Amino acid sequence: MTHQIVCIGDVHKRSGHFRDAAYVAALDSIIDYGLSLPSLALWLQAGDLFDQRSSVDDRNAIAERFQRMAARAPIVCVEGNHGVPGDSLIFSRLAAAWPIYVVVSPRTLRVPLPTGATAIVGCLPYPARSGLIAAGASAADTQQAGGAALGDILQGLAAEIEDGVMRCGDLPLFLGHINVAGATLSNFQPSIGREIEISRETLQLLGPFPKILGHVHKPQQFDSAQAWYCGSVAPCNFGELEEKRFLLVEYFDDRARLPPSVTSVPIQTPALYHVEGEFTREYGFTWRATRGPGGEMEGAPSTWDGCEVRVRFRFPASERSIVAEDVVRAQFAGAARLELEPVAIPDRGLRSEEVAAAKTLAEKIDAWSRANGGSNVAATVLQKLADLEHRDGPDVLSAVATLVANMESGQKHEVAA
Repeated sequence: MTHQIVCIGDVHKRSGHFRDAAYVAALDSIIDYGLSLPSLALWLQAGDLFDQRSSVDDRNAIAERFQRMAARAPIVCVEGNHGVPGDSLIFSRLAAAWPIYVVVSPRTLRVPLPTGATAIVGCLPYPARSGLIAAGASAADTQQAGGAALGDILQGLAAEIEDGVMRCGDLPLFLGHINVAGATLSNFQPSIGREIEISRETLQLLGPFPKILGHVHKPQQFDSAQAWYCGSVAPCNFGELEEKRFLLVEYFDDRARLPPSVTSVPIQTPALYHVEGEFTREYGFTWRATRGPGGEMEGAPSTWDGCEVRVRFRFPASERSIVAEDVVRAQFAGAARLELEPVAIPDRGLRSEEVAAAKTLAEKIDAWSRANGGSNVAATVLQKLADLEHRDGPDVLSAVATLVANMESGQKHEVAA
């Protein structure tokens, strides 16, 4: 007998967001795959069901899908770091053929499976710093204290899992939403020292069985710990280009001879490309794909068809008239979605020494006019400026000086009444 376990990574459901349809489509494809399995035994969801505080539409959408899933097999879901604490607990109350477990504190679960076996699942929701601070740890000590506390927690979970395996023959699993030291982000940089984390060596304390992880969006595995990050079900940020997946864990009745297998199943979802470029009079529009803003170079796809692209391009503020957005758009024909973010770079300073040297409102305006080829300012205007300065003093002088400087540099300016 085979016991097939479908493992789902971060979903980040967010109604109204432009990426929401991709998240839902990816989740639906995973559910359809799982329901087609002949020996489906269990669903694991590794946290971050929601991207922020869930809406009614978010909860209804997930509830509908959880009920479809639980019609065939139980669900175990741990709480992540996105959304609001306890936001997912309502799903444990849904009526379904098999139970839905939503875990918000570290614990082990013994879960009867429709295949006739029982799984013992060690569950570790995201360890929030606020909990440690509330328990008395200082803000400066939370990461160190958190790492030590997680080590103790994992040892306790390991003992309970081993007991279930030795006494009852349970199928052992671990499900956690946690950062592992040295895990690689989508920009290929390691995530070290940013939050409470555990080491790969600490993960090994749990024993030699599959450990399914959520939180890091880039799929990866740690062979020495037999641990796998599922990754997010769809790209969440521009520059997140790696192939997305979910995991299929298969246990076999003859476990002494056949260890569990872990298979990566790809998800078809649009890639999110980040493009950085420049628009100049000399070279026109030039660009390069990167691994996020300021990231390393990334190869562009052979076609933009079906991709979602953000193009952030710079141009000299003094040459705003040369920017032709249709030229930029033509480079990415076929993209399913295209966002343009033009960024004006100031390239003109205060050119006139006369303006800089002027002291009064009237002198500055008159000097600016003459420096820019204008005629002399009317005497009545200069008199009004002098009256204004006499009435309101240095504050007005400072505001007008800033206005003149902005006018000289080509920046937009507003004058308050």
